[in-house]
Amino acid sequence: MLNEGEKIMEKKNTNKILIAVIIVLAIIVIAMAAVIVGYMAGNRQAKNDIKKQDAVTTVKETNIETTSQQETTTEQIIASTKKTVDVNKYAEGIYLCDDTSVDDIVKDTGGNYLNIKKIGKNNVSFEVVTIQAAPSSRIARVVIDDLKLDENGVAKFKFDDDGWGNRGTGTIAFKGNDKVKINIKITRMSQDSMWNIGEGTVEYEYREDQKVPKLW
Repeated sequence: MLNEGEKIMEKKNTNKILIAVIIVLAIIVIAMAAVIVGYMAGNRQAKNDIKKQDAVTTVKETNIETTSQQETTTEQIIASTKKTVDVNKYAEGIYLCDDTSVDDIVKDTGGNYLNIKKIGKNNVSFEVVTIQAAPSSRIARVVIDDLKLDENGVAKFKFDDDGWGNRGTGTIAFKGNDKVKINIKITRMSQDSMWNIGEGTVEYEYREDQKVPKLW
């Protein structure tokens, strides 16, 4: 039989063993937890990477679609343009798309107008302006200088800023009878933009009675 001292010593040894076992088990649990957390984090990152890749693919597909739409629109404009248009017969000044006036567009209803600043045999300088209705009256403007026209009086153009950080592409076509058709496509919309030049195709007609407004 063990005496009292030996019993105490055996009990201490047993406690040490239990403590050692607990420590080992704790280390194992912590290691397993770390592995699980690492796996979950890696899995989450992989999913995020897949989402990002999908987003990039979507953007690329959208850009391809935008380019395709722009090319189709340009072809349609060219097809509807007279082959014998004499651009030199066009007047410099204001072109509108309806019976409104520049004064109404600027001060009240809003709208858009085309200002042909300079025109020659094979080139044109112009600006397209889109104004929000009062009282906001925000103004977007695309200015194109010395744009070379082809033999049909048609030309493509690009712009990097419409006054609101938006960029895009467009086509201008002189159709005869003092009419000009312009198509605009915004290819990148600024996140901070509160207004833009607008998209689509608009046919403008010369208005001799209208004057270029002072916007600034």
